[in-house]
Amino acid sequence: MPPNRHAFLVELAKAGKVTAAEASLKPFGLAPYAIQEWGEMLTGAFRRWRVLPEDTPLDRIRKRQHEQSILFMAGVLAHRSRTFIHRSPARTRRLVAGIRSLHRSL
Repeated sequence: MPPNRHAFLVELAKAGKVTAAEASLKPFGLAPYAIQEWGEMLTGAFRRWRVLPEDTPLDRIRKRQHEQSILFMAGVLAHRSRTFIHRSPARTRRLVAGIRSLHRSL
């Protein structure tokens, strides 16, 4: 699997699987990349949270706001993961098979 959604789109275009006129990515899906991106954002948010100071009342307010952002990111990540995995097992199998066949054809 390509490292990011942009490389994946480039490979799809090179393989002739998607054209600018068609511009439909629904058969291929980008959910794995969305999950990866939100996971990376969540990791970065935790990293920043650990170093935020709590010396003053304003620092503590900022840290609590950052915690709310972390909860939001975790919720989005959980939703996207659940949607990808549980929406339709058959769809998930087709998506994985499509990605594998694309990589074999390149």
